[in-house]
Amino acid sequence: MGVDSWLPGLLKAAITVAVVVALTVFSKAAVRRPHRNRSIRTRRRLTRALPVTGLLISGCGALIGLVGTTDDADPANGRAMMIAGIVILVSGLLLVVPYLTVFVEATPTGFVARTALGRRRAIAYGDIVDVRERRDHGMLFVDVLGRDGTRISGGAAMYEWGPFDAWKRATASR
Repeated sequence: MGVDSWLPGLLKAAITVAVVVALTVFSKAAVRRPHRNRSIRTRRRLTRALPVTGLLISGCGALIGLVGTTDDADPANGRAMMIAGIVILVSGLLLVVPYLTVFVEATPTGFVARTALGRRRAIAYGDIVDVRERRDHGMLFVDVLGRDGTRISGGAAMYEWGPFDAWKRATASR
């Protein structure tokens, strides 16, 4: 039993551990620092890691689909590769859509949010009846509940609390 027998397994395990650690560090950093919109500074979007990952997955799907169209591909496998490539490409693009649509904005009068399907929700600061914090898989989420039942939920880092705090100070001094 020489080095050749256990070295590939050890190398595979080391690569797996390195990838898992890198993904964990990358995802923690990405979630803690949301992306600010350049034109509207109070609007916060999802992290930039989401569209980058989606575009990488889409590129892999396009490559798999294109390989399935080559003359070297077996006809049965080629067709399956083309179908799988299209499915992977569309799945990657589905990761890009939330980045383009989802945001939470703190305006001088209230919170405004848009969901992945484009639905806008707004809660005026005066209509906030409850602000709840909850932990989900170690990440802090904030639920803002309005008087009419509207709920805006998101990661704690998605909220810009400055305008809300200024509104509270202004109403408390009246």
